[in-house]
Amino acid sequence: MQFYHQERHRSCLSFELVGTSFAALLSTSNDWDALHDSSAALNQLYNLIYYYASEVYGRTAIRTWLKANQERSVLDKMTASDLAFALIVFENYYPKWVAEIQDTREQEQRRHDDHVADPHDDETGKGPPKKKRKTSVTAASMTLKYTQDQKQKKVYLGCGWKPEGLKHYEYLQNLFAGLLANVPVWQNCKDGWDLYIEEKKRNDDIKCWVPTYHIQCVDNIYDGENSSGEEEG
Repeated sequence: MQFYHQERHRSCLSFELVGTSFAALLSTSNDWDALHDSSAALNQLYNLIYYYASEVYGRTAIRTWLKANQERSVLDKMTASDLAFALIVFENYYPKWVAEIQDTREQEQRRHDDHVADPHDDETGKGPPKKKRKTSVTAASMTLKYTQDQKQKKVYLGCGWKPEGLKHYEYLQNLFAGLLANVPVWQNCKDGWDLYIEEKKRNDDIKCWVPTYHIQCVDNIYDGENSSGEEEG
């Protein structure tokens, strides 16, 4: 999921706001009926699905599923477990992802500064060859909130998650199970997802990966109903 975290940073996030990426969504979890009163919470739900929960299956697998089920949307594929897992992975790893992205940018800036200072420091005049990026010391030594230290001795058949991580996952799973069980609210979320994807296709610098079979099917049904009504009239 780190690649999509980088994609999300390029598209809309500053580092200072990463920790609050899903705060509005979680603040409505005690009353999902209020979800549509908060555009911020709804947008965060769609971001969670678009950037992270979709990676539980993989974007290619979801596109294949949508092609075979053209009347459905990505939200029809999501389960409470998918959403909970995506969110706990984000909460656990985002400090490390941010540190690695910052380290990459700093190394790129140093290479750029070195090249500007002496652009003819080799026979080709193109500057020194690029070195393979290394994980920053800060990121590598970071203690994660919900998973065990990589240097810690692994327990046989252990899952790698700390007890508090497993407990938090169960808590999130129950929260999202409540959302999916609220049929009117979840249906409204599906309707809003279509608008979210249309907006991405219009405005995103990065190509939107979600095909629009579902939206086209709905439009065709709507056009057919209008034509029937006009003929009857």
